[in-house]
Amino acid sequence: MNDEIELAPHVSEIKRTLSNVDESSILKELGMLVLEYGIPLGEAKLSIIRKHKESALEIDGLRRIADLRSGDHDVSVKGKITFAAMRLIMIRGEEKKLCSGFMADDSSEVPFTAFCEFDASAGDSISAYGAHVRLWMGEPELVFSESASIHKLEGDLFPSVKVKPRDLTKELREFCSGDRSVNLICKIISLSEDAVERRGVSGTIFKGVVADRTAKLPMTVWSDSFEFCPGDVIQIDNAYVHEWHGMPTINVGEYSDVSLVDDPSVLPGGSVVKLEYMSIGDVERRGSAFDVLVDGDLTSIKKGSGLIKRCPECGRVMRRGTCKLHGSVSGSNDLRVKAVVDDGTGALNLVIGSELTKYICGDVLNDLDLDNDAVEERIRSRLMGMPVRVRGNVSRADFGNIMVASDIQTMKKGAE
Repeated sequence: MNDEIELAPHVSEIKRTLSNVDESSILKELGMLVLEYGIPLGEAKLSIIRKHKESALEIDGLRRIADLRSGDHDVSVKGKITFAAMRLIMIRGEEKKLCSGFMADDSSEVPFTAFCEFDASAGDSISAYGAHVRLWMGEPELVFSESASIHKLEGDLFPSVKVKPRDLTKELREFCSGDRSVNLICKIISLSEDAVERRGVSGTIFKGVVADRTAKLPMTVWSDSFEFCPGDVIQIDNAYVHEWHGMPTINVGEYSDVSLVDDPSVLPGGSVVKLEYMSIGDVERRGSAFDVLVDGDLTSIKKGSGLIKRCPECGRVMRRGTCKLHGSVSGSNDLRVKAVVDDGTGALNLVIGSELTKYICGDVLNDLDLDNDAVEERIRSRLMGMPVRVRGNVSRADFGNIMVASDIQTMKKGAE
């Protein structure tokens, strides 16, 4: 009886996947595999799911790829892999190997991501069951979770589906969060080492900035060895892009290939962007931008400008003496401006840090013994309506794009 009680939560979990199998049968099979044969619980659960899925495959029928829709669950498909690439990602603090690519049948092609064991490559025919379909970057994507099962089939079952080389090379301005298996040629602008802990072991990764003729972007290299230096022109194959602090970031992983480009003229356009000027409307359409210039007028000075307290542990702004992460702590004094900059084509939320706030406000902040309301009012009276040129990074946020200033200069009205 105790054994049944211990297995009950796992029976319920299996039942959610195998809706057509009664719980008593699942309990009997699970008990036999785990208690009688000593098979590890996770392996036993997968074995039961695969057994019943496989027997139901012919009953449920295969789905044509063209008929797949976002939200479909418990999907069985058969097709040919037209592209596949491995990569490592972090899930709940642990590294996970997965495969992404495309598969096709005679009706259509669909991107896929496999979180389960996957040893098929381009040109292989497979059958799969237990998949689901999600919306990824606006398009349906087939997902094989750990409970799905994939079988490599003998022969070419889809001769009409041709495996063609894919040109996955992009320029940096085209990169979006969620891009996978992308290739690029770029110049390393800056590079530094960073100590991290991975799988419980201390190690090193590299962080830097790369550029081509269209844009700059941050880059993270998930390796403790990287044989390249600032100034090198490199080709990166099989990179992926994740959003970090609202900014698309190029990730170079274990399955990426990096090589030195001996002829720098290979870089598209022959040179790299040094500092990009953008209208705010263009920034809004792109959604994020790294190290750009915008011109505009400060049309609003928001509440929260002036004197603030920051948590000494994490640097977050404190509210009523409390950090939302570290609780009640003794905060450190800081100064900032929260504003809106508008150039007529669009508007951005703008954050100006302590040093730049003192620089742009000048002597009106010499007396910081004032209370915060007085400081905020002095900032507002000094900056409201001021034309400025701002340099910084723009990232996405739920309440609008935010630009964090790395430099700011006042301008004369009508100045170019």
